[in-house]
Amino acid sequence: MSGFHNGDIDKKSNWYQFAKDMDIGKLDMETLAIEMGFKHFNDMDQSISPRSLYRRGKGKFVNAVQTVSIHASGLSSLDIGKIAVK
Repeated sequence: MSGFHNGDIDKKSNWYQFAKDMDIGKLDMETLAIEMGFKHFNDMDQSISPRSLYRRGKGKFVNAVQTVSIHASGLSSLDIGKIAVK
């Protein structure tokens, strides 16, 4: 089987722990990257950490995360920020 599935992202990724904490899979990370203005998740992963992206645009970042993560939809922007910067 080829193509993407919504499994875990690579453990070497800058975004692995954040994705795990937010219960976000590969496809959702792709959507998050596009929402944040990147062409693909790999571009975002190579370019910026969750901490830096959160600090660059807190409101946009929180809205995008809440869009792709059922878990995050129940969290406050402060809670999402705490997870992004740890």
